[in-house]
This record gives sequence, C-alpha cells and structure tokens, in this order.
Amino acid sequence: MHSSFYRTLIVSSLLVFTGCAKDTKLNIKEISATEIADMEKQANVARNAFFKKDYITAINRYEPLLKDMTVNSPLYLLEQATSYWLNNDNEQARKKLLLAESLLRDFYDAKSEESAISLWGSESEKVYKGDPYEQTVLYIFLGLMLLENGDIDNALASFKSAQLADSDSKNALYQTDFGLAQFLEAYCYKLLDKEEAQQTSLNQSISSFTITHPQVKDLINKKQALLKEIEELDSSEKIALAEKLKILNSTIDDALKKVDLSYIKPLYSDFNTLLLIWNGKSPIKQGVGEYGEKLVIIKNPTPINRYEIQVDNNKWVDGLKGMADISYQATTRGGRLMDDVLEDQAAFKKASYQVGNVLVTAGAAVALGSAQGGSGDGALIGVGVGAGMMLLGGIAYGVGSLTSVEADIRSWKVLPNELMVVPLNLTPGKHQFNIDSFEGYIQREHYSLSADIYINKPLNIILAVPQSYAVTTK
Repeated sequence: MHSSFYRTLIVSSLLVFTGCAKDTKLNIKEISATEIADMEKQANVARNAFFKKDYITAINRYEPLLKDMTVNSPLYLLEQATSYWLNNDNEQARKKLLLAESLLRDFYDAKSEESAISLWGSESEKVYKGDPYEQTVLYIFLGLMLLENGDIDNALASFKSAQLADSDSKNALYQTDFGLAQFLEAYCYKLLDKEEAQQTSLNQSISSFTITHPQVKDLINKKQALLKEIEELDSSEKIALAEKLKILNSTIDDALKKVDLSYIKPLYSDFNTLLLIWNGKSPIKQGVGEYGEKLVIIKNPTPINRYEIQVDNNKWVDGLKGMADISYQATTRGGRLMDDVLEDQAAFKKASYQVGNVLVTAGAAVALGSAQGGSGDGALIGVGVGAGMMLLGGIAYGVGSLTSVEADIRSWKVLPNELMVVPLNLTPGKHQFNIDSFEGYIQREHYSLSADIYINKPLNIILAVPQSYAVTTK
C-alpha cells in the first residue's frame, strides 16, 4: 500500500497536538545560507549539552532556535524531542516529534510534494528533510512513543511508514532491512491479536537481521550493486552478468545458513519491556570538493560492540545487535552500499574531488594545442572540445553559478550509531538495571539505572545512555 495511507492514520488524530493544518501556509521567516550555518553553530552548543547528558540545558538551548519557524525548525524539533525523551518527559517528546513529522510528511511522498511546496513557499528547497535513515528513525521513535502511550493503531502505522522510508518507493529494487521497525510492527500485530500478520512481520525482521549480519552484508552489498548495474543495461548486455549473479546468489545462500539465529531467540519470548541502549554517535555528513558541493557520509564507528545487562541482580543477558544499526542504514539503501561513503574522519581528510581541476587543465591543453596546430575544421573542433571541457570543469567547480553549490550537511546529530535491543518481561514496580559495555572481551564501563514498569502500558520503553559520551561536535 502507498505510504500516504499509513501516514493519514497518524495525521488524522495528531493535528490537535501540532496546531498545523495540512494546507495552511506557514509563517516562515526566510533566512540565508549564512544564517542557517550560524544557527547550526548555536545548535552545536545544545548538542554538546546532550552528549554530556545535560538534557535540560540542551532543551533550553534549542528554544531560541525554535522561536521563529525557519527551514531548520524540523531538525531542531527532532533533536529537542530526543532530548525530552532521554530526560523522561515522554509527553513533550511526543508533541515535538509529532510537530516535526507534520511539517515534513508531504516531502516524503512525491504525490503530495506540491502540498509541501505550498506549505513552505519559496523556502521549500532549503527545508531540512532528512535522509531516508533519518526519516526511518523519526517514524520508529514516533511509533515507540505512541505505543507506550497506548495508541497501538497509530504506532503500527508509524512502524509501517518507517519501513517505507527505508525502501525504494520508485521501483522496489531495494526493500527495507531495518529489523527493529519490522519487529515492532510484529509486536503491534500481537497486541491486536493478528497472529498471521505478526508472524509475517517477525519473519521479515529475522530476515533483515540475517542479511545485515557481518557475515552476509558485504555479499548483499555486492548483489544489490550488481542488480542496479543489470537494471541499467540493455537486454543484450544483461546476459553476461546473469551467471555472475547466479554464483553470487549461491555464495549468499551458503553464508545465510551459517548465521546463528539462536542469538535473537529473545525476540520470540514474551516481553512487556524494551530496553534500548544508545551506543555511539550518528554518522556524519560533510561536503567535499572545492566548494563543498559533494555530499559524503562518514561512518562514525564506536569501539563498544557488546553490552551485558542485569536486572535486579538476576542473570546477565546480552543486548541484541543488528536490529537497529543506524550507521549501516545511513550508508546503505536496501542493502546496497551508497555512493560516497567514507569509513572515518581520516578518510574524509584524504578525500579530494579534483574533477573540475582535471577538466579545466585538460581542456586548456586541448584548446591551446589545437589553436597552435593550424587552421581548418580539425583545429576548430579541437578548440571547441577544449572549451567544452573547460566549461564542464567550470561547472564542476561551481564557477559562474548564481546559486549556492554547497551540499546540505545538516543532520540529526544526536542519534546513536546503533540501538542495542533488550526485550524483557518484568513485573510491575521499580527495577534496577546494571549495564556493562565491552570492547571485544574487555569491559569498558559499568553503569546503573532504575525504572518503573507499569502494567497498563502496551510496552514499557527504557532508554539507557552510557556515561562516557564524549563531546565531539564543533
């Protein structure tokens, strides 16, 4: 079904919170690219407070940035909502997230983009919309908040929208592989007594876990790249790659059989509580090239790769990896490795996009050589080709452009690198959680938290953030 169907379910009951009607034009304060950058510097102060776990300061620092409605407002609403959520103010977090979603939803649907442009007017091209991974996380977070608040139907709709944001809506070449969204969809179906739909969604989440498993995901990356290559070839050229795809499929099948599915056995258990451990920081967007016109995503890996959790001094259990790897989702699309992904900051520093320089230099050489080489059609063609190369080089550099060529590097920077998932079945009342983090087999940190479990909630959500959050945002 089309994504707008699911989002309509959410929208119909949420406008009371947002106070924003779909076709009402917003009172937008226009801001320049310089002002956008200045606001980002102010937002980094809030983000640094967030990373220090000083959520009250972070919340307050976002307030001046949200005084007027600007193209940055959706981003700062998302980040302020995250701050409220981790500060255990679920009601404010939900309201802020709903407002952000209401401002952005039409941009996520090509059929309603005209409505979005009408809403934002001349500023529509500059609005922060987020990449697919950010859109997916928006709907997962919103679904969790709605679910904990007892709104199962709209939570289900939100988890479906999360999967649609993670897939290729144009030709369905890339299907969603965000296991947490499918797992939560299955849980909603369980609450609604829809066993067949529950099992289908649960099976999809297990499939996503397997194809994004470290033993398999590189092979899936290669397959999706090959499928894209095949899709763009003529019929006669596709035959040559068919055998290559057949061999690769066989290799993938063998790798899938080796994935240990007993690791995710807790997903099959009865639970009423979901502990989500905030591990690491989100990937980084940067602009490279002479004018910062080329957008790259830099992975932001964390050395912490394992968590053990103890509840009320009972046995220790593992936090499940592979269900919500945001960094992986940011750098792939349905399993295909995205273009222009850099492994870390060091790779970013080494990256150099000199296409413009090469074209200008080569073009000048061709033009000069042709001009010196004589007259006639050949010389004129040579000069023309050289001039064309120089023109292309100039375009690559952004020379003569009347508009900004800088890539939009705004991002939801307070997201984690990954969410570790721990389903638990707990009795009502207060519980103590001990959490140990590990780099391989070396314990790096121990911290504790307490939380109240309520019998009347469809699902109790507990968020755990390590104490060792370093400040890196500048």
